[in-house]
Amino acid sequence: MDKKILIIEDNRLSREILKADLEREGFQVSVAAEGEEGLEKIKNEKIDLVVLDLVLPRLDGFGVISIIKGNPETKYIPIVVFTGRDSEEEIEEVRRLGAEYCCVKYKLKPAELVEIIKEILD
Repeated sequence: MDKKILIIEDNRLSREILKADLEREGFQVSVAAEGEEGLEKIKNEKIDLVVLDLVLPRLDGFGVISIIKGNPETKYIPIVVFTGRDSEEEIEEVRRLGAEYCCVKYKLKPAELVEIIKEILD
């Protein structure tokens, strides 16, 4: 698969597990530990989908979604939020901002997330 996925996640272990799972499925994977770093990668690399945590240092996931979806050059990039937060208000806000999918980490295995990503990119 020639699709490139950007994981924006501050937890190193979560990043590494998801990266390994996605690479096993043939995806190219780029990673960022914070929002600004992720936005820089989107600017400099051809990204087909973003997996995004909401809780990030400095610029949180809500801000990242707003910037990506507010830019005519990047608004088409699908965003899958993968977060430990499960507040209905926050999930609704993620959808309102334009994320395609919101997954709560403890309710979904990384392998299930990979299947969701494959569906979105098909």
